[in-house]
Amino acid sequence: MQERHGQFSRDALNDFLDFAGEKGLLKKATARARKIASTIVLGVLDENESADLSKIDLESVIQRHRNLATGKIMPRTLATMNHGPE
Repeated sequence: MQERHGQFSRDALNDFLDFAGEKGLLKKATARARKIASTIVLGVLDENESADLSKIDLESVIQRHRNLATGKIMPRTLATMNHGPE
């Protein structure tokens, strides 16, 4: 995996999820689903915010996404992303 972005950027997260699926760290379908979901939710961030995801408040970002895109991600999926699998 070649470092092209900041270590904790949104793009680096996407690169990691691709890598994890390719190397069997996650099932390919799981890595793909997480990449899609995180891309949608993190899409509310501006360029500065997405440059270092270690500095964001994930609950706040999820709430921003809910406010802007109600219905695009199922509530159960958001709950899983917020609190982990049941």
